[in-house]
Amino acid sequence: MSRYYKIAIRIIIVIVALFTIISTATPPLVKRYIVENSHSLIGRKVDIERLRLNIFTGRLRTENLVIYEADNKKPFVSLQYFDMRLRLLPLMWHRCIISHITLRRADIAIHQNGKSFNFDDIVESLRRNKQSDEATDKRRWDIGIYDILLDGGSFLYTDRAIDAEWRMNHLNLSIPGVYFAGKSTDVGVVLNFAEGGTLATEIQYNMASSDYVLHLKVDDMTLNRTLPYLRRVADLGSVGGRLSMDIDVKGNTNHLMAFSTSGVASISDLTMQDHDKEPVLSIDSLHVGINSSNFMHRQYDIESLYASGIRASVVTDKEGVNNIKRILSGNEQAAEMPTDHPIDSLYVVDSLEVPAPTTTLRIGNINLRNGEINIADNSMHKPFNYCISSIVVRGQDFNLDSNNRIMINAQMQGQGSAMVRWDGDMHSADNHDILVSLSNISLKELSPYVEHMTGYPLVGGNLTFRSQNIITDGYLRGTNHLDMYRPSAEKRLANIKAEMNIPLRLGLYVMTDNRGHVNIDLPVSGHIKSPEFSYRKIVAKALGNLLLKVASSPVSFLFGEDNAIDHIAIDPLQHSFSSEQYSRLDRLAEMVTKRPEISLTLTQRINRQRALVRNAETMLKIAYYNSTQIDSARRMSMLDFESAAALTLKSEDITAFADSLLRVNGGDTTLSDNRLKAISLYGNAAESHLNHTLLLRDSAIVNYLRTAHPTLANGAIRIESVADSLHERYRGSDRYTIRLEVEGESVELSPEEPIEEQESADATLEESIAQDSMQLTTTVPESQVVAVGEI
Repeated sequence: MSRYYKIAIRIIIVIVALFTIISTATPPLVKRYIVENSHSLIGRKVDIERLRLNIFTGRLRTENLVIYEADNKKPFVSLQYFDMRLRLLPLMWHRCIISHITLRRADIAIHQNGKSFNFDDIVESLRRNKQSDEATDKRRWDIGIYDILLDGGSFLYTDRAIDAEWRMNHLNLSIPGVYFAGKSTDVGVVLNFAEGGTLATEIQYNMASSDYVLHLKVDDMTLNRTLPYLRRVADLGSVGGRLSMDIDVKGNTNHLMAFSTSGVASISDLTMQDHDKEPVLSIDSLHVGINSSNFMHRQYDIESLYASGIRASVVTDKEGVNNIKRILSGNEQAAEMPTDHPIDSLYVVDSLEVPAPTTTLRIGNINLRNGEINIADNSMHKPFNYCISSIVVRGQDFNLDSNNRIMINAQMQGQGSAMVRWDGDMHSADNHDILVSLSNISLKELSPYVEHMTGYPLVGGNLTFRSQNIITDGYLRGTNHLDMYRPSAEKRLANIKAEMNIPLRLGLYVMTDNRGHVNIDLPVSGHIKSPEFSYRKIVAKALGNLLLKVASSPVSFLFGEDNAIDHIAIDPLQHSFSSEQYSRLDRLAEMVTKRPEISLTLTQRINRQRALVRNAETMLKIAYYNSTQIDSARRMSMLDFESAAALTLKSEDITAFADSLLRVNGGDTTLSDNRLKAISLYGNAAESHLNHTLLLRDSAIVNYLRTAHPTLANGAIRIESVADSLHERYRGSDRYTIRLEVEGESVELSPEEPIEEQESADATLEESIAQDSMQLTTTVPESQVVAVGEI
């Protein structure tokens, strides 16, 4: 027995020694094989500092394993410690069971450039090896991996096309099991972002049905790394803030887009700045509660939308471009970004093309508080800065498919307030009800805009504005009521080239009633789908027409249409005034008495050429009439004057009389027209008499106003003489024009009136006669010149 015992002992020793030699020699061989054949295995250089392999237990351990990039210089994956155990016996039944995998300090760097990744060559190498293996072995393997643990390490992802970088440190990964044989898989991942915040994920995946449930929990993830992605749509300079969310995603890997989400998401301390580090948008806190969201079916059910402290800045530069437009339109990178999967009007579902579904959106509760908008406009002569604060937006059961109501309240700069109420649906612009109310708005705050448009700085007054616009079946009926209290403006600035040439101070004064209010109603109407329809143009046109009416007819605004006077018609040859003319003078005196702030200036304007011809004709008729009387030297009576005026200038008797005077005084008897003869004979006398008549009329008005209206203030109504050069150029109707003045600003109330065609032809002939014959004027002896119209 001792002999067989010794033999058995020796055999065991040899077997143990053999297994010891094999187990000792195998790891260096395996390590050497992997290192030397890494290019053929995965297409990359691999270094392993230490490898330990137990072929009896199936346990593999490595230390300081490095897989390099394609350049064989920079690490792609580095692993400080790796421990895996493979159960050997199940391999006989085509079952691969890994009881545990432990990875410590795994550092991974993923780089993307467009559609290319830095591991594309590895994937291609594995794909070739897989095809080779499948050609020799068609049998199916069941695979199960248990107790996967990743402890520490980092993950770096860069997108070089948009200069984006994400780094996660202190990685923690715990996966109870991953199955590739029909069982469900539970995976848990905890990632720590380098800039702060964590990402925790849990996934349940069923290999047989391909259903999955993904739970994502993000705590305080910084948003600065999202800047490259935001720059695809907005050219921002910087982004800050933190994101937190706790959502569940349910779906099926066979239909990647048919997933639904639910949960909550929030953003805190969001800041967006432009490239000049000027603020564009900031949000203190934003919270969204999601009941369900299905991207594939475009169905979104939001339980609540809450935000606090939303602040936006709208800044317009000197060229008239605001920062929002510049940010949205100035991103050349976004404009050049290729679209690999454009969104078409057809969806592909289960290999069938179906029409894209209609988007449905419901928000149960909308509550946006403490909002603020800062407006700065540097495109005008004087920069405009305005702040709208304490903005509150509220809504209940907002739905794209039904009628909604949104209420907005805000505090305007100063003591003003604003309210907006909107009722309508989002699918069409055909049916809406919009109410806007602005109360107690300081006009002084709006002065830069008014100064830019009109040249007048506003220095006082408040504004209340009410507007309601109802659209029914596409037809708009609206009203805009503007009420200003005690508006006041300074004198027009001479160094500003205003866009509108209107006497604003005078207009405000004229439109202000005795209680200090300016009330303006601007109705609007029209079909909104008409190509010519423009709400802004309609309101601007109505306001422009009103200002034009005020500027051209301020008296009707001050004293009513019945008392509107813009001129006093006269006959150039009259000495005394008619009852109508006296009545107009009385009404003007009453107007300035009621409004002592205003003053009037009356200016006598006549068509001088035409008046001279008429005056000379009258003198020729009177001279002829006196020549037919027994006592030609006596003073003419009113009856005599009327008889003389009734004579026909073209009669043969007057023609013979004029010729006799021309021969006696050395004039031209060959003139063909008696009007030319009248000018030749009495031109100088007619001009002298006309000048005297003009002075008499002005003096008569002054004397009448002093006598009939003794309480009239000095300078309230002034008479202004017109220079001879202006008289010569004037071609309008004969009248006293009226200029209204207030607070150093004036407006002419008497627009020039068109002359009828026949009157215009006659006037042209008379002017031609007067201009051609003044050089032929013959001086008539003083004894033959009579005073026209004297009684």
